[in-house]
Amino acid sequence: MSLCCNKCGSFLSEDSKSFLRSLFNFKFFCLVSVPSILSFVIVAVVYSMTHENGKLLKEFAAAENNNVFNIYDIILKSNNEILAIVIMGATSFISLLTLSKNKTKLARVLSIVAVAFLCREIHFKGTTTGVYIVVFPVIIYCFWKLNDIIEELMSYPKLWTILPATGVTYFFSILVQRRAFKHLLPESHRYLEQRIHISLEEISENTAHLCFLISVVILFIYSIKRSKEARES
Repeated sequence: MSLCCNKCGSFLSEDSKSFLRSLFNFKFFCLVSVPSILSFVIVAVVYSMTHENGKLLKEFAAAENNNVFNIYDIILKSNNEILAIVIMGATSFISLLTLSKNKTKLARVLSIVAVAFLCREIHFKGTTTGVYIVVFPVIIYCFWKLNDIIEELMSYPKLWTILPATGVTYFFSILVQRRAFKHLLPESHRYLEQRIHISLEEISENTAHLCFLISVVILFIYSIKRSKEARES
């Protein structure tokens, strides 16, 4: 492990190392974990309000069948799948718009990932596997150009927390999808994870999508400001 860390550190510039050290602390970990915790709280609260003894209460089931909005709609898989397309559609559009004004490596990476995620959410044939095929080379590229990307990120202070939070929340949603947390519960309480894991996966993934959208909006605003400053100078 230490050998791996030494090799990783050997190709990082001193500025990059200093920047990463300034971020990775307990406060930073707490901040980037907020969206994941919020996802869990939303699902837990809605589930407790709409279920009793593991069964959906009649008033919420009736409202669902009559197409009347109720609080249970927040955690329904079908609703969250539609919301995911809307969020990632906006994210892809803004990231591509940003790329037209900002040709940085960071902007390119975000644009590629946003479009790949949008295709996956639309459920084009092959996109479930395809998104991993796209993201894997992007990860390799990020490591290859890590110093450049960190240097670019250093010039966008408002991204320092929201962008890592996006990655952490996506990772959390993958863990939920893989049902990794059921092993943390005693056998007698694993039924709780079984009841909410689908809703938690959808909510946490959409929370990550929303963080992604906020990230590209921030980068877009930075790009507009710098483009304006460049024209005036």
